[in-house]
Amino acid sequence: MRFLCGRGTAARHSGRPVICTEYMAREPGTTFQHSLPIFTKHRVGCFNWGVVAAKSKTHFDWKTVEGMERLKAEGAVPRLGDPIPEPPLWFQDIFRIDGTPFDRKEIDFIGGIIGTRHNKALEAPSEPAPGATSSALQG
Repeated sequence: MRFLCGRGTAARHSGRPVICTEYMAREPGTTFQHSLPIFTKHRVGCFNWGVVAAKSKTHFDWKTVEGMERLKAEGAVPRLGDPIPEPPLWFQDIFRIDGTPFDRKEIDFIGGIIGTRHNKALEAPSEPAPGATSSALQG
């Protein structure tokens, strides 16, 4: 628990609510399947601020983002509408811009653990929304 929430257990023992805001990092193994059962067991609230892979680029790990910033500083930037390759393992985000999930099993797990297996907000469309493009949120 300390790895996930730092000093959160001390606050919990004092009767104060605990909310963990920094826990998602798939590469070192901090996945929803790993973290959510721990949060549930210890009654710790949590949220993932990286939801849709878009302008904040939180589907990339820090090393990749640093490399992109270096390229940007050198003037090597993609043009509006250019495809941006997906990393094989996303760092934080859950959905693509078109609403499809990075990992359908992960979405099913999240829905199951929070009791909203049939929540429409967690159901990804089978096809991209009309007009949804990777350049729609760049700008």
